[in-house]
Formats: sequence, structure tokens, C-alpha cells
Amino acid sequence: VGRPQACLDYEIVLPGRVLPDSVSPAGEVEGGKVTWRLPADVPEQQVQATSRAFRWGYLLLVLYILAFIVYRSAVYIDRVLEYRPRKI
Repeated sequence: VGRPQACLDYEIVLPGRVLPDSVSPAGEVEGGKVTWRLPADVPEQQVQATSRAFRWGYLLLVLYILAFIVYRSAVYIDRVLEYRPRKI
């Protein structure tokens, strides 16, 4: 009756910052790390956590596309101005 209950400690490290509202069941959140202490006598446990991390690759892709659009627009405008009829 007075026997201590066995617990399992689960720890997960995610990139970025863990969103505290996304942790289920309640666990200890420290930056990008979540720790759960779960009873060992339950045969199946499901844990969930979500994190957000800034992805530099997406920013670089958007900047590349914008630079390409600006370059192509400048080439098009230069070509239109070059072939425009001139008054003599």
C-alpha cells in the first residue's frame, strides 16, 4: 500500500522554442526541451509538444525570388526604353 509508484522520465529536445500550450500531458518546459514524468504502470502513453523555429532557408528563398523579379523587371524596362521610337 505504501509502495512508491514507479515513474518514467521522458525528455524531448526540439529545435526552436517549445509552445507551452502545445505540451500534452503537462510537462516541464525549458526553452526547446520538454520533460514528462509519467507513471510506469500505464501501458501506453502519448506525449505531444510543438515548437517554433525561424527558418533561414525560407527567408533566403523569398529574397532570391524578389531579387530575380527586380532584375527581370529592370531588364524588361531597359529593353522597352531601348526599342522605343525616337523623335528626330
